[in-house]
Amino acid sequence: MTSEEKDIRRLHLLGIFHYVLGGCISLGAYFLSSYLITYIVRIGTWARWEKLRTFERELTVTTAILALLSWGLVICLLISGQELRQCKGRIFSTVVAGIMCVVSLVGIAIMFRFPIFDNPIVVSLIFVPFLGLGTSTLITLNKKSIKELYQNNLQHLRNLRTN
Repeated sequence: MTSEEKDIRRLHLLGIFHYVLGGCISLGAYFLSSYLITYIVRIGTWARWEKLRTFERELTVTTAILALLSWGLVICLLISGQELRQCKGRIFSTVVAGIMCVVSLVGIAIMFRFPIFDNPIVVSLIFVPFLGLGTSTLITLNKKSIKELYQNNLQHLRNLRTN
């Protein structure tokens, strides 16, 4: 197996892992969204919304923001996985990998600052996949051979368009 075939196989695997992590995050985003929709239906009117305590309103707004950000990350992960498998969009995939690293580090910091879960194993199970996949994607996409593979693929696509 040549080094180019190994690089292509590595990119295909990263694409599959992006799909898997996107699916896992979509499950969490689904639960956040369903909670939010159920809560909004339960409130019903604006008059009831104004009667809620400040904490409940802030929790609802925070849940809505988390749900939207989660769905946005899911979409970005799925697009990035597709582009990795097609050897396109190296910059986009690099940015998504960086975002995953930042999300994991911020999430770990928030979990330890406000201990929702007292068990550090739970925290690591939630955020370590982000950090692992983001770091491995960043390392892989910045290899010289991968950059050349993307450059050759770009040249090939340009030649196809001109012909």
